[in-house]
Amino acid sequence: MGSGQSGSEPTHSPGQFSEAVTVLEDEFGLTREDPDAMKEPRFVTLGLSNLGNLLVVIYVYREPDIIRVISAWKANKHQRVLYEKNVAEKYRDIDFSRAKRGAVVKPEPGKRKISIRLDNAVLEYFRSLVDTAGGGNYQTLINDALLEYVHRRSTLDIVRQAVREELAPYGISRRSNTAPKQARRAR
Repeated sequence: MGSGQSGSEPTHSPGQFSEAVTVLEDEFGLTREDPDAMKEPRFVTLGLSNLGNLLVVIYVYREPDIIRVISAWKANKHQRVLYEKNVAEKYRDIDFSRAKRGAVVKPEPGKRKISIRLDNAVLEYFRSLVDTAGGGNYQTLINDALLEYVHRRSTLDIVRQAVREELAPYGISRRSNTAPKQARRAR
């Protein structure tokens, strides 16, 4: 994830950490405690991100439901050499044989992770809303917009049904737009 410079920690941007967090939702991810943690229990997860990148993510729990990502990377040729010489040598040979398989972050009740193809314009619109707000999650905004549409449609259907039920005793039913015109012409 980070480009890293000789003798320093990898550098990260907020967008890279948002990808790293998705590794914690990987149902096939491998997680174990970080054997080199000194002051607090740290964890290391090897898994696929939502973008399909195999990443190593190091993180701590701040509270039962708050996770702080410390570091994350996708090793390419250059980074592998850099990490071997500097920062990540100790992580290179992490033994995942005793790791537990499964998502670190369990899905919220009533939610399901899916893959969906959206128009670029839709993604750009919601991402721009997040950028304008100074942060957030564009996927949550898309979900909220879809929920609003579903609720609006269901409310409209309920109102239509109530109107039909109220008009039924008067013998008024749904007619096509052509029926009144034909009746006027016959006069």
